Amino acid sequence: MRCSRTLGVVDRVLSAQFRRLGAHIGRRPSYFIIFPVMITLLAATGVQQLRYQDDPEYLFSPSTGRSKQERATVDRLYPTNFSQFNTGRMADMGHFIRLVVTAPAGGGPLLTERVFDQLYELDEAVRKVRVDAGEESWTYDQICATWGDDCLDNVALKMRKYIKDVEANKSTVTYPVWFEADDVLPVIETFGSPELDGDRVVDVPALQMLYWVGNHEYFNVSLSLKWELAVQERLAQIIPTFEHLNISRFGSETLKRELDVNTRSVIPYMAATVVVMLLFSMVSTSMADWVRSKPLLGLAGVVSALMACGTAFGILMYCQLEFIGINLAAPFLMLGIGLDDTFVMLAAWRRTRVQDPVPERMAVTYGDAAVSITITSLTNVISFLVGAISPFPSVQIFCLYTVPEGVHFEEMDCPVAVTFAWHVLFFGACLALSGYAEQRNLHALTLRPVLPVSQSGQLQVADSTGSSAPEGISEKEPWNERDNQDHALMTFFRDSLGRALNKPAVKALVIVAFLCYLGVAIWGCTMVREGLDRRKLSRDDSYAIHAYEVEDRYFRMHPYRIQWLEGSQYEQDVIFDSAGEKIVSTRFLIQTQDIRDTQEDMRMMLELRRICDESDFKCTVYHPMFTFFDQFAVVREVSIQSISISAVVMMIVSLVFIPSPTCSLWVAFSIISIETGVVGYMTLWNVNLDCISMINLIMCIGFSVDFSAHISYAYLSGRGLSADDRLREALHSLGLPILQGGVSTILAVGTLALAPSYIFITFFKTNFLVIAFGMLHGMLLLPVLLSLLGPGSHCCSGRGKGEDPEEPRVESIACPEQKIILASETPLRIPRPQTTLPKTKAGSDRESLEGSRDLGLGTSAEEESSSSRESSVGVASDEGPSPATSRSRPARSRSLCARAERYANAGYVTDDELNSPIPAARQRVRHRSERGRPSSRSSSGIASSQSSTQSSSVNSSHPGSPAR
Repeated sequence: MRCSRTLGVVDRVLSAQFRRLGAHIGRRPSYFIIFPVMITLLAATGVQQLRYQDDPEYLFSPSTGRSKQERATVDRLYPTNFSQFNTGRMADMGHFIRLVVTAPAGGGPLLTERVFDQLYELDEAVRKVRVDAGEESWTYDQICATWGDDCLDNVALKMRKYIKDVEANKSTVTYPVWFEADDVLPVIETFGSPELDGDRVVDVPALQMLYWVGNHEYFNVSLSLKWELAVQERLAQIIPTFEHLNISRFGSETLKRELDVNTRSVIPYMAATVVVMLLFSMVSTSMADWVRSKPLLGLAGVVSALMACGTAFGILMYCQLEFIGINLAAPFLMLGIGLDDTFVMLAAWRRTRVQDPVPERMAVTYGDAAVSITITSLTNVISFLVGAISPFPSVQIFCLYTVPEGVHFEEMDCPVAVTFAWHVLFFGACLALSGYAEQRNLHALTLRPVLPVSQSGQLQVADSTGSSAPEGISEKEPWNERDNQDHALMTFFRDSLGRALNKPAVKALVIVAFLCYLGVAIWGCTMVREGLDRRKLSRDDSYAIHAYEVEDRYFRMHPYRIQWLEGSQYEQDVIFDSAGEKIVSTRFLIQTQDIRDTQEDMRMMLELRRICDESDFKCTVYHPMFTFFDQFAVVREVSIQSISISAVVMMIVSLVFIPSPTCSLWVAFSIISIETGVVGYMTLWNVNLDCISMINLIMCIGFSVDFSAHISYAYLSGRGLSADDRLREALHSLGLPILQGGVSTILAVGTLALAPSYIFITFFKTNFLVIAFGMLHGMLLLPVLLSLLGPGSHCCSGRGKGEDPEEPRVESIACPEQKIILASETPLRIPRPQTTLPKTKAGSDRESLEGSRDLGLGTSAEEESSSSRESSVGVASDEGPSPATSRSRPARSRSLCARAERYANAGYVTDDELNSPIPAARQRVRHRSERGRPSSRSSSGIASSQSSTQSSSVNSSHPGSPAR
């Protein structure tokens, strides 16, 4: 109890501050619209400072990988010598063009004179490519990597003069080295998966030709890079002309160029996403009452999210932070996150009284939605911050962005933070303007005045304004039943879904379904595959995909030549000291064999390192591809570490904002369950555990908290209610926002599934899983678990229906005018319409909201309708039996009495509800009064000491009204 009371301070302070902010925005909305718009326009100019990073080796290899140290050692001791070049002794991949030739479908063998004639034509086409730099032009023969004075020869071309004898069976090709006449031909790098009879080659399914160029520059222009790109362009033109060859091409820049093309492929889908989100937000915020519908607010929610994303990106670009192609997925995610806050705030607005003035409704809305949207944004920010501990620069840049030279931008994730700020300010101001339009009975789309249904005499009439849908409320009869219809979907969640979940059979069905879901998820987790395959960085229709497939199919027999820095017989591999007397370092090469996939790549690297570490000599093993293999070795460990840290932090955040250890425990359980489900089902959906999925798993932690925290907070807010009633009220409050937020996020990332890219398809799959599982947990599983084992349930309380053992017991104060004793601490809010705004300071009263109502630039206080003024006068009856009595009582005592009666008494109803002619309202009055009062029916109540029924039970009566 003491823990709950202490942690509840955060909720009370946060709600009070947001109430003040909501009241200010309600009085001056235009200022809060103009400021974000101006900041957004200013920040958008930061695009001119864009610094694009597309190096796949830098982005997708761990910055702390051992291969980085190994490369530095090789570079220091054995720098690459392009005048005595050897492919097995490179420190990096350099610049090259690789051509792999296979027979076309239905074609014959490759060791024929006809095939080699076309190979010669292909070689001539490559060598003739000329690039210009200044006043000079360059060809391959001028910039190639050499051995001695000649470019490195392709063995396949040297075989041409012997191939006629081979085809006539006059000569036999041997493997791995073919000795013919005066030539020694190492065919091990040229033949792909040859069919052998001993050492005799029977058939060759693939041939390879490589063109290596040195690192040549001409006035800071990379001739090697320019030549490679020119060759790629030429090959794309001539390859279809070779009838007897099936040619696959690949270059050192292919991975980088394809990654760039891959990420840009999503840009055309952005416009479609915005259109879909606009339509959904406008439709989902509408209702039968066209005055209380908010389609334009749905539009404002999308605009607010886009403004926030543009503002954040512009600020980060001004800070000279690198931008990567994966960041193009951020606007899709920001749309989903932003609309989630939109729906939560709109649901809170709809739970306020239509008859109250706009500033008061805004204050109540912000006080009610403060914790929900703060938890949503804070958990998302924290989940992105956890990405900063990842050793993968791609994850760091996406989550925080990385400053060059290894300096990290240690601020909160900018897009999420700005999205939160812009929704509180910009969208809140739009909500206030919509409230003034609603107050004046303006149509939600045409913004023309309409008549309430009760005054029109029929459901469909055409008045002088041209409107044919009269809605809103009547100024003369604000409680008229026809003008006060409940939102159909919110009623469905409370009356249909809530009642169904309260049935024991349905509870059992939900738990059984959850156990089945969890079993399949755990099974999927046992089959997780690690590593980001290079082909997944290219588009599905890229020429590089075919090159990767051919390589894996034919050139995995002897794929890597590993450098072992210890001893060697070659001149390039021995380093003496300055005196030339002692050997400082030596190097020799290891040829690998039969390594078929990425998992074997990783195991080969780790085993060689283990042997090296256990050696008596100080040695190092290295291959340029080790920088990519390192990710396979660490991705599982890093993912588990990041997810665990995120989960622990989220549990702490939940405990702070949801002051109930039991509820926080169930939120933590939901996080673990959802994350387990995402990992298991994404594996079954052919998604590997790699840098891309790691980004999404980190985000999933934040997203999984949202739905669970919303429902848990709403459930805990139902003080004094039974577990079944808490469940129904929680679903009534936040069931619809959860559904809207989940569907909007799925729609936002849905178009990513259409992009021909593994990166964005992975974003769609993982986000779809976390949102779907999050909604099911929030709307089905968690309400059932809370009603069975949460606060107020029979299993947890054991002292009476509806009693919460974690509810704080506080001292009481007396209200002598009403002869009752009330709690001096305000418990958590009940999620139902509220009438009285809590005072912001001692002695403040309602005039603090209504006086000096400056609506901002272009608005006027004269626009306030008379119904608002009438309702504000009527509400004063909640604060005492009469104005005179209220004035005679100290302000703080009046405020505490009014608030305590409202929140501590489960059967409390306002005078307006009590006198309402609406049967539904009177039914709620009877239901709450029967639930909240003790068994004795006295016309004037006194303090109740029956704590077994509720912590602070109150009975009071006003003159001329029934006891409540």
